[in-house]
Amino acid sequence: MNDKLADSNYYIWGDSPDTAPAEETEFSHKPRPATDFTSRYATPKEIIERAMALGNVAGAVVALPDGLRVASQVPPDLNADTLAAFLPQIFDRVNQSTKELRMGSLNNFNFTVGNVPWRIFRVNAVYFAAFGNAGEALPSAQLAALAAELDRKK
Repeated sequence: MNDKLADSNYYIWGDSPDTAPAEETEFSHKPRPATDFTSRYATPKEIIERAMALGNVAGAVVALPDGLRVASQVPPDLNADTLAAFLPQIFDRVNQSTKELRMGSLNNFNFTVGNVPWRIFRVNAVYFAAFGNAGEALPSAQLAALAAELDRKK
């Protein structure tokens, strides 16, 4: 072996009798990206359609952590891309507060703006938000069930 390489901390394959790393097969575990919607119970589009079919839901949005809109249905006076851009920011700011208060990590919350109720969920790296009609309650249990369907299949 070359003396220069002996003083190095670089590993050169073939310098030792180690065995080669196992080749990846279709059965080996590979991490999936957060945006792999094929491994989820329902697609974002299906979630939005089903949310809109519930009573008292005026709009719904599914967004990624960087604020990109995946699926949405909102009234024409609202911009779905702008809503999607702000969902992670709103959620993360409230989440930061719950952590500072030592309450733990946030998974969903609701709030009211004017008389319009909102509910925002985070499922892994996906955000799902729904808002209702002014003065009417959202179907919270059904929305929570829809949000759970954005989770990955086991």
